[in-house]
Amino acid sequence: MTYRIIGNDRDRGIEWAAPILETAYDDWDRASCLILEKDGDITAVAVYNNWRPKNSVEISIASVGGDG
Repeated sequence: MTYRIIGNDRDRGIEWAAPILETAYDDWDRASCLILEKDGDITAVAVYNNWRPKNSVEISIASVGGDG
């Protein structure tokens, strides 16, 4: 089992996360993201959006479903 964090594939991460978080891809036109892969498959994405220098950033996290 191999895990990998990817920070340079924005479009792939946002396209994967958008339907899980029930938001439109266009809502994240200036967003960044980090992807967590397990054995080559995405298991989670953290989307960073609405940056406000010096005080805040909005972070949304999408992940694969679990039992609960």
